[in-house]
Amino acid sequence: MIMGLMFYPAWRGGGFAREGSITPEEYKAASPDKISEFGVHVASHMNDDHHESTIGIIESQVPGINASEAVITSVDSTGGIFVKVTRSPVGSEEKQTFKMRLPFPREAKDRNDVKAIMVARMVASSSEAYFQKLKQTNTSTTKHTGSN
Repeated sequence: MIMGLMFYPAWRGGGFAREGSITPEEYKAASPDKISEFGVHVASHMNDDHHESTIGIIESQVPGINASEAVITSVDSTGGIFVKVTRSPVGSEEKQTFKMRLPFPREAKDRNDVKAIMVARMVASSSEAYFQKLKQTNTSTTKHTGSN
C-alpha cells in the first residue's frame, strides 16, 4: 500500500475480439503510422471545411443511413477514416450515434496520397448524389406526366 492506494495485479486475458499478439522484437522493429503525424490535421480540416462532404461519403458507402452529423475522429494509412456518425433512423425521432470505419481503397503513403484519396471519395459521392437526385426527379416527372 502506498499513500492509501492498493495495487492489484492486472489480468491480461485475451477476451473478446482478440486480434493476435506480436513478439517484443516485432514491437521494437515496428514504426509509427506515417499518416498519424498529420492525420489529426486532416480530420480537423475535413470537419471544419468539408462536413457535408463527409456525410456524402458516408451516404454513398451506406445508402439510406440518413446521417445528420459526421465527425472524423482519426485518419491512418491502412484503416482510412474513422467517423463518429449521428443519424435519425426512418420512422424514429430518437437519434443514434456510433462510430464507423471507412477504409481507404489502398494504403495511403503520404499527405498528398491521403488528399488524393479523400478528393476522389468526395467527387464520387457528390456525383452519386447528383445522379440519385436526377433519377428521383425523372421518376417524379414520369409519375406526374404518365410517360416513360
